[in-house]
Amino acid sequence: MKVEMTAEAEERAIAILNTCMGRSERLLSEITDTELSIKVSDVSIHTVKEILESPDGTFGEISANLGVAFTGDISGIIGVTFPIDSAAKLVMALSGEDAGTPELDRLRIETLKEIGSIIITGIMGSVGSTLHSRMDYSIPYYEKGSIVSLLNIGDKALDYFVKATTVRISLKDLQIEGRIFMVLEESQVRILLKKIKENLC
Repeated sequence: MKVEMTAEAEERAIAILNTCMGRSERLLSEITDTELSIKVSDVSIHTVKEILESPDGTFGEISANLGVAFTGDISGIIGVTFPIDSAAKLVMALSGEDAGTPELDRLRIETLKEIGSIIITGIMGSVGSTLHSRMDYSIPYYEKGSIVSLLNIGDKALDYFVKATTVRISLKDLQIEGRIFMVLEESQVRILLKKIKENLC
C-alpha cells in the first residue's frame, strides 16, 4: 500500500530536519573549529521495492554508509550515506588533513562514523521529541556498498518503507551531497506522519 506524504507534511518534515541539522552543524563546527552548513532540501517516502527497482540507479551507487538501528515508539534503521570520494574529502576537510587520494582507510572511517553519529543523534533527538518518546539506538556501523545493501531487514524487506532526504554539507570550498534515510514498517511510517501532521496544527 502506498503511503502518501502531503506537501504540508513534507515542508514541516524539512523544517524539523533542518532544525536538527542546525544543532549538528554547531557541534561539528565547535569540534573541528571549521564553519560549515548542513541543509536538508527534500523528503520523500519510497517502498523498498521501489528502491530495488529504481530505474536511474540512484540507490544502487556504491557509497560510504553509516547505519544505526533504533527502538522506541517506532523502530527501524537510520542511516547517512555519501559517495566514497565525497566522504573522504569531507573527512579530510573536517580533520584538517592535506588533500590526497580520496580513499577511506580505517582512521578516516572512524572519523566518518563520528560525523555520522553527530548527524544521526540530532535527528533521533528530534524524532524522539516529535513522538514524545525516548529513542534507544545502537552504535553506528559502517558499510561500503549501496543503500540497498544497508537495508539489512531480512525476508520482510518488501514490507518496509524508506523515508529519504537529500542533505548538503558546505564548508570551505567544498559542497558535499549525501542522503539520510530511515527504514520503517508501514504502520510506523503512518505513526510518524500522524505526529508530523499534529505538529502542523
